[in-house]
Amino acid sequence: MPRFAATDAAGRTLLSLSYAAASGEAVPLIAKGSALPATNEVVVTTSSASQSVIKIVVCVGARAAAAHCALLGNLTVRVTPRPRGLAQVRLRARVSGDECTVEAYDLFDGAADAATWTTDEDDAEIAEDLPSAAALDAALPLPWKYELPYHDEPHDAFYIGGRLLWVRHEDVEEASARRRQGFDGRADAADDVMPGSTAWRCWPSSYCLATALGAADVNGKSVLELGAGSSLPGLAAYAHGAAHVALTDLEENLALLRHAIARNGVDDRAAAHALDWCAPPPPALAARRWDVVLAADCVFWPSLFAPLLATLGALADEATLVLLAVTSRLGRDAAFRGDAERAGWTFERWEAGRAFPNTAIWRLRKGSSQ
Repeated sequence: MPRFAATDAAGRTLLSLSYAAASGEAVPLIAKGSALPATNEVVVTTSSASQSVIKIVVCVGARAAAAHCALLGNLTVRVTPRPRGLAQVRLRARVSGDECTVEAYDLFDGAADAATWTTDEDDAEIAEDLPSAAALDAALPLPWKYELPYHDEPHDAFYIGGRLLWVRHEDVEEASARRRQGFDGRADAADDVMPGSTAWRCWPSSYCLATALGAADVNGKSVLELGAGSSLPGLAAYAHGAAHVALTDLEENLALLRHAIARNGVDDRAAAHALDWCAPPPPALAARRWDVVLAADCVFWPSLFAPLLATLGALADEATLVLLAVTSRLGRDAAFRGDAERAGWTFERWEAGRAFPNTAIWRLRKGSSQ
């Protein structure tokens, strides 16, 4: 059996430490070529419906295929049965010069398991304790991934910045109540989207922006999110150490913002504010200097391009980091960019974001890009 701690002359690993996935692949935990000591964590999920346990088979090898890896051992973690793909188990791996530790932790109910292997253990004993592949297949995990929340069971929490961040989605009863209240009666000129319902979904661009904030250095800074809705980017800024986070949206969505603050226990450093882009910002927002301004999926209705740019102009100065996550739809992102450039804003691609089809994160700057 190849040793997981084998290194080259530069001290970098010759093998990958991986876990076996239900897809038949060995998914790296510590990649080949890592300098020791090395640590990493990933999130995995269930591969079948109502799965009550996830079995983590740890292996080492030079190629990303389970058949070419040597088995090291396994962990078993109890999970609350949920629809396929909604469970979230954090795997944390650490490899030093003489030992490897893998921990598995269910992010929803706290069940955990851990194992440590050392380079002087007997290979035969390690292999002898492994269950058969047939016994493991039904319980093997898949890498967790974001999915569009258009189905009946959207993700209700996202693991970002070392925290499980809860979001609230609209259910059938809530949708009916909101329509009765008239919030969904204001479609745009093309009558293609109901604005009252957009705040109640965690859109791909929101997740893309939230996962990028680890590279944005928001620790200790003041952060404002425009059109926050489910508030995931603002909550992610909190998870990454922001000193103060303001979640803003229309008055009708304040209850949603306050729910996000209370559900995630961030009352000490976060506040909800009503902000209508078609009116001047309230004094509580206008009087404060914002280090970072975030907006996700706020570029869709052409009639709101000018109000959004005016709001950005009122709340951001030349030193403010303005990050705008946009999913391209009907060419409206390009139209907004044209309007913004004519208004004196410049754009540069923010490369820290997770890739999604037709979705990008842009940094906006007042004046020039210098």
